[in-house]
Amino acid sequence: MASVTPQRRSRNDDDEESEISVDGESRHSTPNKRVRRSYDNEDSEEDATGGDEGDEGDDGDGDGDGDEDSNAILPDSFRRSPKGKRRAAPARPPTGEPGKHQPGSIVRVKLTDFVTYSQAEFYPGPSLNMIIGPNGTGKSTLVCAIALGLGAKPEVLGRAKKENEFIRHGCATAETVIELAADPRKHDRNPVVRRKYTREGNKTDFYLNGRKTSQKEILKLLKGFSIQVQNLCQFLPQDRVVEFAALNPEALLVQTQQAAAPAYMHDWYEELKSMQKEYKTQKSEEQSLLERLKHLEQRQNLSAPDVQRLRERDAFKERIESLQQLRPFAEYQLARKRTTEAKQRQKAAERELRRLRDQVEPNLAIEREKETYLFEVEKVSKSRMSLLEKMAKTVAAASQKLTAADEAIESSKKKLEDEQKSLKATKQKMPGLHQNLTAIQNALNAGAPEPVDQAALNEENRRLIIQRRDIESEISSLLEERGSLEQRITVQRQEIEKAERERERSQTQAGQLSNKLKRINPAAHRAWEWIESNRHRFRSEVYGPPVIECSIHDPRHAAAVEYALGGDALAFTVTSSEDFKMLGHELYAVRGIS
Repeated sequence: MASVTPQRRSRNDDDEESEISVDGESRHSTPNKRVRRSYDNEDSEEDATGGDEGDEGDDGDGDGDGDEDSNAILPDSFRRSPKGKRRAAPARPPTGEPGKHQPGSIVRVKLTDFVTYSQAEFYPGPSLNMIIGPNGTGKSTLVCAIALGLGAKPEVLGRAKKENEFIRHGCATAETVIELAADPRKHDRNPVVRRKYTREGNKTDFYLNGRKTSQKEILKLLKGFSIQVQNLCQFLPQDRVVEFAALNPEALLVQTQQAAAPAYMHDWYEELKSMQKEYKTQKSEEQSLLERLKHLEQRQNLSAPDVQRLRERDAFKERIESLQQLRPFAEYQLARKRTTEAKQRQKAAERELRRLRDQVEPNLAIEREKETYLFEVEKVSKSRMSLLEKMAKTVAAASQKLTAADEAIESSKKKLEDEQKSLKATKQKMPGLHQNLTAIQNALNAGAPEPVDQAALNEENRRLIIQRRDIESEISSLLEERGSLEQRITVQRQEIEKAERERERSQTQAGQLSNKLKRINPAAHRAWEWIESNRHRFRSEVYGPPVIECSIHDPRHAAAVEYALGGDALAFTVTSSEDFKMLGHELYAVRGIS
């Protein structure tokens, strides 16, 4: 079993120049020893593409001289073998000879700024299966580097939860390079897996043989080598030893199969588990079926008398079926009798239905009349509202016309007054004109006559008379139109007031009862309106129909009471014979109400 024990580890984060090799010798060791070529960041791509690079170190026991002791960080007891035993020879870079490492074995591990390592490189032997060493020598760091470098998640290690937490303090990036032994059947060179960690954004990049790739491709490569980092039997970090110890035998067997046995072995194991489970299920079902069979046999033994009775019942059924063939005639007679009785009941029911319809018809007619009346009331209400609106518009227009007529009358009156004033002035001028005419005539008689246009005077006089007549005719026409408009306005106002009164009346209980009477019997409604308008002519009290005068406290009994009253629900009640005669004369003879 080979062991890898790093001899120096830089703990100073600022000491970026120190370089450590796996054999514990610094680059400035004894001059008589050949210096190992360092693998720094500049040669990382070259390390990723070559499988047998690096010169072998000296084959000595690696005790080193005083120079080495002065530069060593760990105590001498950590760096030297026990007394009487030689220290293990330092590991050397692989030579690349086929067969030295099995396919998938770790050939080289290089760390840069990873956890506490600023730079380190390891060359495990072909039989590496455990890393041992004193505390603080970096065993867990190397295990973490191998796990993360092969694409595992931090949860596998049981330590930090993010990859960037494994970057060395004070550094922005870290890098792990892991070289695996190639499978000659699949690879022509050792696969080199390089993983770069970036602190900012917790980003990582994978490279395979110098070519950037994805984590999925890395895991696919590991699967080809049967490398299972998450399997505790194959990869056991120190922080998960407790978890491994807590595994039960079944889980440990599964982990062992997945780690050591071929893939089909685990499939066989799962198939065996499934078959065992199915066997138990079938065994349980078999036991259940046996118990059910036993139970059914017991039930069969218990039901033997019932079976005998059932057979006897079948025999009776056969006899009944034979007797059933003789029943059709009796059933026919019985059915005929029932049919006759049913027809008689049907006729009686029809007669009762007709009687009930005749009995209920008045109420149905009343309901239909109510619906009709309601429809008519709504129709009349809408019509009257429309009429009111039209009347309002007509009144407004008539008022405008009346105002215009008043203005025209005033204008005509003013014109007439002007004409009358002009005529009065003319009449006042007439005596003077007559005097002038007399003087002119006297002058004519005395001397030569002064010429006077008598025709013009007559024409002017006729024009004034015609103009006066036209003005008087226009005034008369305007007065007639004003009277007509005032009369129309009065009629429309009366109709509006009547409609308002009817509307207010319909909103009161008396008005609703009156409308109900009008809906039931319009003639009785007209008679009741006449009685209401002429109560002063009666000597004694006159009562209207019960539909108006009477009220029922419980509305549920209204239909029954109306049905009981029948035609008397529309009758008028007079308390004196004189009023009876006068009412009959007014209603029948004068108004033709029957």
